[in-house]
Amino acid sequence: MKPSEIITSRVTRGDMLAQLAEECCELAQAALKLRRTFEGTSPTPVMKHEAEYNFREEIADVLLTMRYASGGDVYVVAAEDIVETVTEKEVRWAQRLSE
Repeated sequence: MKPSEIITSRVTRGDMLAQLAEECCELAQAALKLRRTFEGTSPTPVMKHEAEYNFREEIADVLLTMRYASGGDVYVVAAEDIVETVTEKEVRWAQRLSE
């Protein structure tokens, strides 16, 4: 049995959405910890390379759970359904920074 078959046969979409929310929180925490290694204003015992590794790990966890929570391959979903929204948000963000 493929890993994807095992996962989809044992984890409901609702539970996957809950796991996605948890992973997003962990990614936020990892991003904040990594920021602390850059700023130096709030020292942390975590070294920069550890914080970067943890940040990448959490990104992977979020992408993996997004894949199953969305009901398909996250890269296909992003490519087909979300790119236009991402582009609009990027333009809006740049506009706000330019004001």
